[in-house]
Amino acid sequence: MQLQHSIDGSEPLAPATVAALDAFIDAVEDAPAGAVALLDLTGVPSPTATDRPPLAVVNRWERVLRRLERVGTTTVAVVRGDCGGTAVEALLATDLRVATTDARLHLPVTDGGAWPGMGLYRLANQVGYARLRRSVLFADAIPAARALALDLVDDVTDDVAAAVAETVAALAATAGPDVAVRRQLMLDATTIPFEEALGRHLAACDRLLRRPRSEGRTMSRLSSEPVGARPAAREVTAAAARVDDLLATLPGPAQRSPEQRAAVTEARRQARDLADAFLRGHVDRLYDEVTGERSRHLRLDEVCAAVAEAVPGLVPTPAQVAAELRLPPAEKEGLDIDQSILVSHLLRSDLAGPHLLEAMRRPTARALALLPEFARTGVARLDSVRVEVRDGAAHLTMQRDDCLNAEDNAQVEDMETAVDLALLAPSVRVGVLRGGVMTHPRYAGRRVFSAGINLRCLQAGQISYVDFLLRRELGYIAKIVHGLTGERDRAWDGDVVQKPWIAAVDSFAIGGGAQLVLACDRVVAERDAFFSLPAAQEGIVPGVGNLRLGRVANGRLSRQVILAGRRVSASEPDGKLFFDEVVPAEEMDAAVAAEVARMDAPAVVANRRMLNLAEEPQEWFRAYLAEFAVQQARRLYSEDVMHKVTRFAAAPRAAAVTD
Repeated sequence: MQLQHSIDGSEPLAPATVAALDAFIDAVEDAPAGAVALLDLTGVPSPTATDRPPLAVVNRWERVLRRLERVGTTTVAVVRGDCGGTAVEALLATDLRVATTDARLHLPVTDGGAWPGMGLYRLANQVGYARLRRSVLFADAIPAARALALDLVDDVTDDVAAAVAETVAALAATAGPDVAVRRQLMLDATTIPFEEALGRHLAACDRLLRRPRSEGRTMSRLSSEPVGARPAAREVTAAAARVDDLLATLPGPAQRSPEQRAAVTEARRQARDLADAFLRGHVDRLYDEVTGERSRHLRLDEVCAAVAEAVPGLVPTPAQVAAELRLPPAEKEGLDIDQSILVSHLLRSDLAGPHLLEAMRRPTARALALLPEFARTGVARLDSVRVEVRDGAAHLTMQRDDCLNAEDNAQVEDMETAVDLALLAPSVRVGVLRGGVMTHPRYAGRRVFSAGINLRCLQAGQISYVDFLLRRELGYIAKIVHGLTGERDRAWDGDVVQKPWIAAVDSFAIGGGAQLVLACDRVVAERDAFFSLPAAQEGIVPGVGNLRLGRVANGRLSRQVILAGRRVSASEPDGKLFFDEVVPAEEMDAAVAAEVARMDAPAVVANRRMLNLAEEPQEWFRAYLAEFAVQQARRLYSEDVMHKVTRFAAAPRAAAVTD
């Protein structure tokens, strides 16, 4: 069975072009096994064309091309005459290609130069940069003979009908329900490292070997087709496309009328309801697909990026996330909420959730690269954290001296690297967290533990949902509490790398700083220090602070701290619940040294592990984070939060203030 679709490259990219190809792919995916998708491609845009499609249309077009590239049947393209624009972009997403002798491939061109679209990305992967330099730099057409030599087409002939018939006949003997898997493995070879490709390859082999022999080629297409090809996934993609189409007709969020905002809200609600329904039934299969049946431990940002490819429109692409991060809150589209729906379902899953937690507690590549030098010298100097090993203790000194150690995306990255190094280094038996000496006018010359989240970055829209708010909780703070994971996670001895941690609090521990205090085993504080979690006053959720505060304070005090913004001073009676040792400022160094000696004992690690398992079982932690993921995303850019953040960020009392 053949299904045919034509694309005229002389026509500008428009919503109708995208919708037509999308509908064709729907028909292909609904066709019986063995069907062949045939694309007839011709036409090139006028060199004087000035039409510029909206970004939302370009984004949707790339999603549809990605669907074409991953469709669960073989695709054949026929190129006739001059072929450019949308036609040549579709060509590069097909499996087999036949060209007439007069065919010429034209790169997408704008203003006389090659258009920097994903067509160039596919060309470079398929042919190589060196062989295409001239065509790319000078927008030279590629004649059929050269396209054949470059393997951009598989056959050049004037008898197209005969060539297509021969190709279809050959496919009938070789194509099967695993065509999408075979194609993906080939695509992986040019886009991901060997180790990741190996994981997907082994997962594909495992599915093949577990298939009963009696099934042969009659195996159900549903069991092998990509999850993104399933009807529920296609509904998600279609709903996201409708949102994109609507946004393409509207001004930016800050300039929209109330009616326009309501229309966007309703369109997003419908799309998110479909995403939620899809994930309820397919989250485990989706996670298995992007992780190679859990053979690869992807970090959360990598999972989100892979899901954006597997089911276009379910979550934003990395490019969309990066673009949104550069916008002020008033101009954002709220893509964090789409990510939160996925993350919540992943964490609630008894299959995907534990695996994701393990992946996030593995050492980062950056830490592994720095480890040999750190093991040799005992020192690591990162931009916002300094790590120094002294007498078996790794002293992590937070040194954002200009902003009272208020955290941003970069500091979370540095903190995770520092914690990894402390946990990985054999010479380290205890970890110590402390703030450095400040240059901020109000605290110049004094040590400060942490002022929490950097509200200037939050007010500017530069705090990442995945790489800050979630990574912080699932990454370095989880590693402080529960240790690193690795190859022996499921061994009989549960050989997870854990070490005791001490917090040394000078001046204050506010917001995120208070959350660090709650994660540590012992806390030393100077007499004038205080503890504060004012997130509810500012409209957001203080990470896992709500979960951990209850284990050190009673329910009433927890509500006073979180809901009413109560500060707890080290010198008051309730301070004993948060601070183990309270000393004058000049005695802090000696008190920290004494705590290091106390924690550097053989049975401490085993007992702190059992205490943390009793107080914070992984099932509780996972359930809390699943709800936190959605609630924080909904709160993050709400109107009241933005008003409070703007007011606090503009206050002269600090260059960065607390969460």
